[in-house]
Amino acid sequence: MKQVSADIPLYLWESFIAVIEEKTLQKAADKLRTTQPTITRHLHQLEEALPLNLFELRGRTKVPTPFALQLHQKIRMRLQFLPEDIHQSLQQFAKSENVSLTIAGDLEVLKRFFCTVNFSGKLTLRESHTDDLKKELKDGRYDVIVNRGLVDTSLYICKKLFQEEFTLVVPKKFAKNKDLSDWKDRRSQFPMSLYSEDLVLSQELRGKMSVNFEVNDWTAIEAHVQKGLSWSIIPSSYVKKNSNYYSSPYSIRGAKMLTDFYIYYRRDLSRQIWFKDFLENIVEKSKSR
Repeated sequence: MKQVSADIPLYLWESFIAVIEEKTLQKAADKLRTTQPTITRHLHQLEEALPLNLFELRGRTKVPTPFALQLHQKIRMRLQFLPEDIHQSLQQFAKSENVSLTIAGDLEVLKRFFCTVNFSGKLTLRESHTDDLKKELKDGRYDVIVNRGLVDTSLYICKKLFQEEFTLVVPKKFAKNKDLSDWKDRRSQFPMSLYSEDLVLSQELRGKMSVNFEVNDWTAIEAHVQKGLSWSIIPSSYVKKNSNYYSSPYSIRGAKMLTDFYIYYRRDLSRQIWFKDFLENIVEKSKSR
């Protein structure tokens, strides 16, 4: 007797069960949303893999053999538990504690959004600068990347995360009044402002008077202003209400300085239940700032 193939595809069994239960090829095709020739081909392939015939001709009608009827009962019983098996596997991998996620971005963005995010899986943060991030997006190197501006890539889904506005903050003891319109003319009279070369404003401020590139992040810069040590230009989200300084929107040649940040994530992540919750958490966090 011919050996039974161990590699019979599931779709062949599905077609076989549909024909037995629906009685005709056309009804079976309708149930499986396919065509009659496809069902016929599937039955032929299944019979090729089995040692006995599944159907016999009675007049002009094909009817299932006793072997087919017995096989139908056994196969149908096995397949009815398949959705439950799939559901159990989904439950296992739908939970964030079973996965790891690698996120890349500017250090400031990582601190702002991901250092305190509620995530029960393994979260790995990679600091990367803007120029490197563009290449890493095109290489598909990380699960999630937060980048300043748009990058053309087919590997990731892109959503706008937040828009950053910049604010000029000057300690009261250096400003004549709340009107900071003449700040640019008077800034050389103020103490040196401290910045990091890695921050977005470094190119804008480089070469201007009273700027020194030493401090690592926005939080440290804002703290200098709170203590009345120096003037600064910092993102609006970092400006806290404080009676020690005046603040004013910062602009370049009359236009507000706005920077758009986008979150990029691998396309397959969009199908994960745990990632949808994670992304929603991050987006909500960006709105609250």
